[in-house]
Amino acid sequence: MNDRKSAVVQITSAVMLRIIISGFFNRVMKKKIKKKYAPGELDKTRRNIGKISIEEAKRIAKKLGGEIGVEQDPEDVTNKYKEMQYKSYGRIITKKKRTTQKNRTTTPIDKKNGKQIVTKKEKIKKKDKKTNQGSFIDRVRLDFLCSKPEYQLKPLSGAIASLFSFILAIPDKVNPNFIMTSRTRFYTTLYNFVTAIRSFYLKSNKEIYAAISEHSFFSRILLTIKNWDLSGINLELNILRRQPNRLKVRKLGKLCKLVFYPFGILYDLEYDLHIKEAITWAYNINRSYLEKKGGMLLKTKELYEDALNQMDIVFNSIKKMFYPLLLKLVSNKYYLYDEFIKKERNTILAFLGISEKDVIQPEKIEKKITISDKTRKETAPDKEEETLSEKENRKPYLEGIKLLEYLYPGAGWSTLHQFPDLYPYFQPLFRFPPGFELIPKEDPLHQIMIFCTIIGYLFYGFRHIEFQSIRNERLELLSVKSKLDSFLSIWPAYINDIISKIYLSRLQDYCRNMEKDSSFHKTEVAAKVEMELDHVKKMFFLPYQPFQFKRKITLITKKNIPKLYFLTAEIDPILEKITEEINAKFKEKRSREMKGETVKLSQLYCESVKNPWSKIKFDVENPLSKRLNKLLYKQVKDSSGHIRVVDRRSNANLIIYTSTLLAMLDYLINIKSSHLYQTPQTCLFRSLKDDGVTPQYSVPLLDTENIINREVNREDGEKETLKKENGKQADSGTWFKKQKMLDEELVREIHSADQANSVFSIILFHLFSPSGAGQIQTPVFSALAGVIKNIIRHLLDTPFRLEDDDFLIILKDMDIHSAIGAARKITSLVKNTSEFNTGNYHLSAGVIQYQRNWKFDKFRKLITKVKLILHKQKLSRIVFVDRDTGNLKALK
Repeated sequence: MNDRKSAVVQITSAVMLRIIISGFFNRVMKKKIKKKYAPGELDKTRRNIGKISIEEAKRIAKKLGGEIGVEQDPEDVTNKYKEMQYKSYGRIITKKKRTTQKNRTTTPIDKKNGKQIVTKKEKIKKKDKKTNQGSFIDRVRLDFLCSKPEYQLKPLSGAIASLFSFILAIPDKVNPNFIMTSRTRFYTTLYNFVTAIRSFYLKSNKEIYAAISEHSFFSRILLTIKNWDLSGINLELNILRRQPNRLKVRKLGKLCKLVFYPFGILYDLEYDLHIKEAITWAYNINRSYLEKKGGMLLKTKELYEDALNQMDIVFNSIKKMFYPLLLKLVSNKYYLYDEFIKKERNTILAFLGISEKDVIQPEKIEKKITISDKTRKETAPDKEEETLSEKENRKPYLEGIKLLEYLYPGAGWSTLHQFPDLYPYFQPLFRFPPGFELIPKEDPLHQIMIFCTIIGYLFYGFRHIEFQSIRNERLELLSVKSKLDSFLSIWPAYINDIISKIYLSRLQDYCRNMEKDSSFHKTEVAAKVEMELDHVKKMFFLPYQPFQFKRKITLITKKNIPKLYFLTAEIDPILEKITEEINAKFKEKRSREMKGETVKLSQLYCESVKNPWSKIKFDVENPLSKRLNKLLYKQVKDSSGHIRVVDRRSNANLIIYTSTLLAMLDYLINIKSSHLYQTPQTCLFRSLKDDGVTPQYSVPLLDTENIINREVNREDGEKETLKKENGKQADSGTWFKKQKMLDEELVREIHSADQANSVFSIILFHLFSPSGAGQIQTPVFSALAGVIKNIIRHLLDTPFRLEDDDFLIILKDMDIHSAIGAARKITSLVKNTSEFNTGNYHLSAGVIQYQRNWKFDKFRKLITKVKLILHKQKLSRIVFVDRDTGNLKALK
């Protein structure tokens, strides 16, 4: 039986091979005999040769060689044949089709030679028809291009069948999956993108509509996207889905035109420059309007971010997805994408029905300052100021590090940029969702999850805080209660829904598959999961994380949960304003007490919070509330032996702590220069020996309580020792350290900077009176000291009161640019105080940055040199030592 089957297969194969070879020779190799001689021209040749058979004639032609030709048909016979085509009953009879005379276009015939007179228009049509047929090689290459997985326009079997198109007529059928999966592949993304743009371009709001229309270039771009015919595309897809198995490529012409028409209008624009700027323009106008009216900005920010994310897919993936279909419809010649878009521009526009006047030409885009850019300067800052602003961004980060070290000492906050493993420290304290142990310490999500948990525990105490109103830049009162209530209700969703249900569930499945098969990470399924996990991180937590759509994945969205980086950017300014008001009340209390008044905090009215001085109240105790009770409630023994209670468990302090940590988190995820974006992740999950193969589910935990107690006892001991040693060495008027402690502190800082390969700077202030008014009074020193206290960082910067009316500040981990910025800030604030605005007193400053491996003597001599120059010049200016040349320079 098997022998019979094999024989049948062999016979069938032989027959097919013979058919293919014969067809090839018949259609390709066989030459057509040309009619190259006039009628009767070969009569003389026939008489000379005589009568011969056909076989003899072929033999002679083969030996003689050359091109074979025959006589043309007589002219009268040709004309009679053409006249026979026209019948008296008004129809044209041809071999292929019949058409009525009503639709027939008669072609005039030249009476001299009897040939048709072909017009210019008909010549173009014939040329186009000949071009659209394409060569066999181009047709095969194009069909195989259409069968690729990223296009799916034709099935693979159809592409293989095109190899035999020179023998048989192969129908140009469409892959049914191209139509059946069209909604998930491109329509949903296109719909979301256009809907986001339409939300910015609302005709119902005349103010926004008029503002956007002022910029005609951007307005035309937005209108083109806004008027994308989504309903037409949806209707055409419904029609095509009725019989997807019988569709041919030409049936998709209308769908291609509907999808590609806006691309044709925007043909000459760069999407990442012109279109993105147009969307940003619309967003800024909407944002300005909402800020003016006091509306919610969070939804607008989400729509803007969605529009930018979808824009990359629309103008990259979807546009290229339709390129083979458009290529088949306008030309059968094979082109690569870039070559096709460039060379066939006119053909594409003609197919879409777009004239050159309709195509939007690019314009030079000038950056304009909008209301939302209120923090930017109207003039471009110089390089020194730009560097300075970058350094200023680190202030929330440094304050957050200080607070975290205060709350949970010994966790490794000072080396946060080196990605310490925080899981063993916090797992005994907090309750994390299952699977968190799989997130490696180098993953930015590791630190984000810790911060979200800590801030979430602090937010539980906000439920009993009665928020009221804050003032905007125009000093208008804006209610914040509803905003903060909505934010507090959303916050737990980041841990419970996004990280736990979406991210960790996929990561756990990934690790289980890695346990079963160590080569799983090389599969297509693993690549898809990795891409989905990266998409979750970029979508909700890390906006500047690089991400590319390398394959088709399900886009993960949560309409009811905003992006974390949008939420922090929205809450942080609100809490910052409330914190500023609370700190102002604390300062008011201290200043009034210095004047001899007896003031209680309960007597001070706070506009933003109704009960800032009430005790913190948590409905359910959590690990962080217990820690706060230990820190904020203490019994202190004074010098006389009496014990007094220090209770700082107030809503005001809770708001200050939360604002500090939230500002730190906002810095980490919204500033591109933060360390979360600087270290690339090496492995997707925590693995044994960091090999990226075997998942590690068990992590040894630390005795966190013992670590905290040990650190607290050590700090208390150091503080007590320092207090005893330095109690008599502080200046009585300012409580700054005295000059005799300066050298010792400089030696310590120099040693620390050399060991850690870091820098530090000093600022030297000289206070003087231009008119020579004599000895400077104590209130003037107190005013300067108060400004310095408000600017310097607690526990990081050390101020000194020197002789000859000088002050000096050691700025740890701060380079010269940041130090110059601090000096500028202090000098400008001092001018606004009542003691200085009379003009009787002035302040000059000198800045020096320590260079690695400098000796103490060299650094001390530079300080003395700067001091002498400040005393000699007596000018209100800032001088600094150039790092490269070592020369002294002055700022204008």
